[in-house]
Amino acid sequence: MTLVGNQKVTSHSGSRFSEEYLTFERARDSIDALDGLRTLAIVLVLFRHAIKAAESKIGTTFEIPLPWGSWNASVPMTNGWMGVDLFFVLSGFLIGGHLIRRRESFSWKSLGKYFGARALRIVPTYYCVLLLVAFGFFPYFRPLVQDTMPALAWHMFFLQDYLPSNFVVAFWSLGVEEKFYIFAPLLVLGAARLSNIRARLLLLAGLALTPMILRAVTLEFIDFDFTSYRAYFETFRSPFHLTFEGLMIGVICAEIYSHPVLKSKIVQLAKPMLVVGCAIIFSHLVSVDLMAHIGRYDILVQPFALSVGFGLMVLAAALMNPTSGWAASRFGLIGARLSYSLYLVHMPLIPIAMMLALLTRSDGLVWFGMFFTIFVSLSMAASLILHFAIEKPFLLLKSRFL
Repeated sequence: MTLVGNQKVTSHSGSRFSEEYLTFERARDSIDALDGLRTLAIVLVLFRHAIKAAESKIGTTFEIPLPWGSWNASVPMTNGWMGVDLFFVLSGFLIGGHLIRRRESFSWKSLGKYFGARALRIVPTYYCVLLLVAFGFFPYFRPLVQDTMPALAWHMFFLQDYLPSNFVVAFWSLGVEEKFYIFAPLLVLGAARLSNIRARLLLLAGLALTPMILRAVTLEFIDFDFTSYRAYFETFRSPFHLTFEGLMIGVICAEIYSHPVLKSKIVQLAKPMLVVGCAIIFSHLVSVDLMAHIGRYDILVQPFALSVGFGLMVLAAALMNPTSGWAASRFGLIGARLSYSLYLVHMPLIPIAMMLALLTRSDGLVWFGMFFTIFVSLSMAASLILHFAIEKPFLLLKSRFL
């Protein structure tokens, strides 16, 4: 409020700033459909962890039978771990594209800005949730940590893809992504030395195949327990050097998308690519619980196949760039903006959601419906608080920094 002459005049700049701060806006150069795919990724992850929590309650596989046939409708939820693979492809595409567009003028100063921007985007929100978990701020959630300080140290240095991710299991993927962020500038700038686009794509394709080769070599030299999901996760799923193909396929898609001639040649293939990509993912998603019985295909080929399927979907969405439909909807935008906060905070909220659902004295599908509703509601509320209190201030600082 200001005083003009003898009259009081109310300033609305503060309220306008508040309204703008509390909105979800698209960046000017964003691809709307990719927001929808990011929302799909977090929805899959939420389904996965909800169904596994339900199974821990009843002590057996949770089934959602259909009136016809014997197919278990909970299978796509159980296979929701695939959402992390979609996150990897999206990260590879977006970070790769960012670096490719700037590689002609890239300098040591640009490198500093790149790492600064990555740190502002990832670290503050992650550290906030990590510390809240470490010091017991989430009711009923108890991380599997015997010695807090050493575990906290390796989590703060993003080493939880190699060392136990025992505060929140889902944090393992942050270790993978952070290592990719470190190597991405070297990768993209190194590939730029090859002036021929085919040579660059062959180099990137070779790197994308590397984790599968390394998994095959590892499998030959260890005595692996095929009956243990935990052994699979710790040995093959979590370590960066065995699981970065999705990130590399995302970079390949970014290289194709950023090359004007190649892009113009394949744009008419966008719909067939989308169909093939969806077919690959759908066939894996709805078939059976992919991790119930782990075989050589699951260890060696499946991660690469899923990354290719999601890569085709991401590239097709970028080429088509629809401005309508669910992928480009407001729902997709909000889900994408909250996806990082949701990913960080949802698992520590599972125990309190289960306790509240038990108070309803329901069971079976009714209990699961109550639990899932409470779980999603708590996760959304917590992610909104986390986004606007921690994540968005640092995103605004990142924009200024850039």
